Amino acid sequence: MGRPPIPALAALTFLYMYLNWTVTWHWQSSDTTAPHSLVLMAEREKLPAEGGQPAIDNAVTRMVTVGLKARQKDVTTFVADQAGWY
Repeated sequence: MGRPPIPALAALTFLYMYLNWTVTWHWQSSDTTAPHSLVLMAEREKLPAEGGQPAIDNAVTRMVTVGLKARQKDVTTFVADQAGWY
C-alpha cells in the first residue's frame, strides 16, 4: 500500500496496527508559536487541512480542535478495532 506525500509543515508518522492492539501514547506539544493536536487518521492520498474524527475511537489528543499549547501534555489509550496503516 502506498503512502501519501508528506505536506510541508506537517510531522507525520506511519504505522501498521494489528487488530486488538492496545496503544498508549504520551504526547507533548513543543511548538511555542502555535498549539497542536494529534489525531490517528486512516492512510489516504490527501490529508485534511485540520484534524477531526479519529479513525479509531479515542485515538485523539484532548482539545483536538483548539490544540495543546507548548509544554502541555496528553496521554491517550485506545484499542485498534481494525487493522491497517494509519
